[in-house]
Amino acid sequence: MISKPIFDYYFFGTALRYLQDAQVGWPIHNSEAGMYVLGNIKRFLDNLAHLDLQVTQRAAIALDSLAKQLEQSPKDSLLTAEQALKLTTEMDQLRRTLEAELKGFVAYVVTPKRYEVSKLLKDVSSLFTPGTLNKLPPLAQQDLGEAGKCIAFERATASAFNLL
Repeated sequence: MISKPIFDYYFFGTALRYLQDAQVGWPIHNSEAGMYVLGNIKRFLDNLAHLDLQVTQRAAIALDSLAKQLEQSPKDSLLTAEQALKLTTEMDQLRRTLEAELKGFVAYVVTPKRYEVSKLLKDVSSLFTPGTLNKLPPLAQQDLGEAGKCIAFERATASAFNLL
């Protein structure tokens, strides 16, 4: 299991939306406002890898090619009508692939407990008097760590097994 901040998905969605809405005259390279086409393409492509969206990543070859073309443009270049159309068309196609791929993903949200979920998952020693956990044998420390995870994921029987 891996932990990924929800913000990563939110940020990914904002880059997608920005690129879908690309219009003639938008800056290709860094602008004073901080919003620019090439940076959003790079963030979008990086997030495909970071979020492990393998199918969409493979389908994004044309977007990667477009990014390489845009990199060659002068630093003060603005998006042309042809580039904007190419970008929005590519993003519309990628969105269909992305939506199909995302239908196979499920996110589980750990609900609040009596103890902080972050402590149950990553720092069970903080639930004890300072230094107490370190006095236990390594196997007992590991079992208590696993028990904390089981409590966080609402697996009471498994937690009891690890605690005993």
